[in-house]
Amino acid sequence: MGFKRKAMIRKRLLPTILSMILMVSCSSFMGGWHFSGKNCDTGKSDNHQEKSYEENALQRQKRLPLSMIIAASVTIICILIANKRKKRHGSEKSKPESEPELKKELASKNKNFRILNNLYVPFGKGKTTEIDALMIHDIGIFVLEHKDYSGWIYGNAKEDNWTYRHYTKTHSFYNPIMQNQGHIRALRKYLSDSVIPMFNIVVFSDSCNIVEITNASEVDAEVINMKDLVGTVNIIIRKYRETISKASSCRKEKYYSELLKCANAPESVRKEHLEYIESKYGQEH
Repeated sequence: MGFKRKAMIRKRLLPTILSMILMVSCSSFMGGWHFSGKNCDTGKSDNHQEKSYEENALQRQKRLPLSMIIAASVTIICILIANKRKKRHGSEKSKPESEPELKKELASKNKNFRILNNLYVPFGKGKTTEIDALMIHDIGIFVLEHKDYSGWIYGNAKEDNWTYRHYTKTHSFYNPIMQNQGHIRALRKYLSDSVIPMFNIVVFSDSCNIVEITNASEVDAEVINMKDLVGTVNIIIRKYRETISKASSCRKEKYYSELLKCANAPESVRKEHLEYIESKYGQEH
């Protein structure tokens, strides 16, 4: 079981466990208070003991709603804390929500792009590779790998695994530059084009601190936060502007039309891809 799934289970069970403990404590307290109300002095009359029991029962009835209110309040607080932690930590599971936001951000900044999200590009026999987002421009294709993490990121562009740290917890994940290089190879094969420029861009959420990524420039990749995406893309466009020709616009529309089929993949293709990823990389990938 991956660490993300374990964390999710802990978050869901925490409020329930704490509320159960509180209820048991309240019940024990009420039970103990009940027994302490008994008059052990045999010199007291039976009428006096009966009256004492009735008074204790009445007080218990008054205090029981208070214990229930306390238990409910603790449960609500625990749920709110768990939800806050969930939002803060981030997760790859949130991609379906974050990538349309990425698409909207890019489309609002530059109208010269053709943008596609969540593509399932065929490669090999019956296999697909999932690409988070593509920006097709006259100068080439920007291939985006989006990581929705919170915390600190360390890595080397030439090493297989990077490190993700959130407070005291540290985990490793597959090098997203290499992951995106595989996407680019699949794209070139699918489009039968080994010439068109393709740009490898890894985008982390703004809540993530990219502490140190070495050798990224040596493999022609960009590792940035979301807030830097538009500026980075514009720099690349200015650098390659001289390569734009009349044929570039036609090529952009042609590739957009071909790749649009991959963006509208049926549910069966998505399911097969997920099963393939889980069998190859396990739950944590």
